[in-house]
Amino acid sequence: MRSRIRITALLLLVSLLFCFASCKKEETTKSYTECLGKYSYDCPVCAMVYEPVAGEDGAYGIQYREVTDVDALIAQQEMPLLLYFYSSTATDHSGITAGVEDLAQTLDGQILVVAVDSMQQRDIVTYYAVEAIPEFVISSGGNKVAAFEGQNRGTWGINDVVSWISENGYTPDMTKLE
Repeated sequence: MRSRIRITALLLLVSLLFCFASCKKEETTKSYTECLGKYSYDCPVCAMVYEPVAGEDGAYGIQYREVTDVDALIAQQEMPLLLYFYSSTATDHSGITAGVEDLAQTLDGQILVVAVDSMQQRDIVTYYAVEAIPEFVISSGGNKVAAFEGQNRGTWGINDVVSWISENGYTPDMTKLE
């Protein structure tokens, strides 16, 4: 009788262990807004967010928000990302950054524009196989969807980036610039 109880208890224990081992813990993912922190113009990864400007009654504009959890932001699937790779050590002779701010405003609600300082974020540059700066990558759920590949285009400007964005299914709303 005791041996049957022991065998039953052992089988029950093995069954429980198997159940725990085979059950996957549900992963919790952050919303992209949970990955954004304070306003900052000098952080190595900043989201360009079109939102109310503090102290400006009813005025909206592009605010630079520090990305506090880069891995979670890249992995989230709620909002695709347009990663703008730039170098903090280079001068923006072509005014690309100003054009990217306008692009972020016109794409509000469709895609989140994120500025990445390639000099400080080598791991992200490597992950997305960025070969030249400035560069643009569309990412969704951590996967590279498309790359602008500016190094293969010779001369280009922000209008070429706008056309590329449109070719990839995102339509900038130019009325947001009025």
